[in-house]
Amino acid sequence: MSEAEHPETEQSHVLSRHTTPTWEVELLISGVAVFAMLQLPGWLDDRIFALEPRVGDEWRLVLTLFYIYSMSAAIVLAVTFALHLFLRALWIALVGMHSVYPRGILLDRLRMGPIQRRIEESQADSTTDAIERADNRASVVFAIGVSIAQIIVGVCIVFCGTLMLATLLTKAVGLQVDTFLLMAGAFAVFMVPYAMVTWIDHAYGMRLHAGGAASRCIEALLRFYARAGMGRRNNHIIAILSSNGGERKMMALVVGVMLVALLGVSTTYFAMRRGSPLGS
Repeated sequence: MSEAEHPETEQSHVLSRHTTPTWEVELLISGVAVFAMLQLPGWLDDRIFALEPRVGDEWRLVLTLFYIYSMSAAIVLAVTFALHLFLRALWIALVGMHSVYPRGILLDRLRMGPIQRRIEESQADSTTDAIERADNRASVVFAIGVSIAQIIVGVCIVFCGTLMLATLLTKAVGLQVDTFLLMAGAFAVFMVPYAMVTWIDHAYGMRLHAGGAASRCIEALLRFYARAGMGRRNNHIIAILSSNGGERKMMALVVGVMLVALLGVSTTYFAMRRGSPLGS
């Protein structure tokens, strides 16, 4: 059988034009950063536990939350870079095998029965398709991991910064108020209107008159929250993945990874403080 009858043999040594253009930068970042991210958790442990006895009770909550969020972001990045390196290695292996054996899978040389052969022949899956899937999978994993870490860092900055300001204000004016409850109240005041206007817009937006007072009020509030960082385009990567891969599935993945990281770090932190065997 000639190579003309096997289209996969044509230019098997050249990467597909659909190859992700950032694959080299992804490999460079993962290869360099994975070692730093794997060492960062130990470095954070040493610094936090050395600093903790030197702060008062009112600041220990800020320090603890900063540690939990920072450690969670570091672990998410470390896992992301390690997994990305593995997926890129799989992609490189597929590209190499396609170059060595450009004719792909030769079903005639595999031992199988007639029924299984019909099933395999009905699945038109070429080596180039497998290469493209591996390439896309690695890029998506890289983007999701970096985006989740970005979200955790953003929450850390906003949450810990607000808690620090609240602690300073209560100390300055001499208020005998639980700082965490004060911040939780302020957070509810900020978030409840956003949840309400988004629900009203989703449920009744089509029924509201475009130039009416209610429509203008909702639009003004949504524009304010968009400028404050609550818009759907603020995290462009998550917006792209949600709109193309399914919003519910993407949100479940993002929230699930964040919860696993935060709960895992919190459990380990309190276990280490109590001298539990889990902490060691």
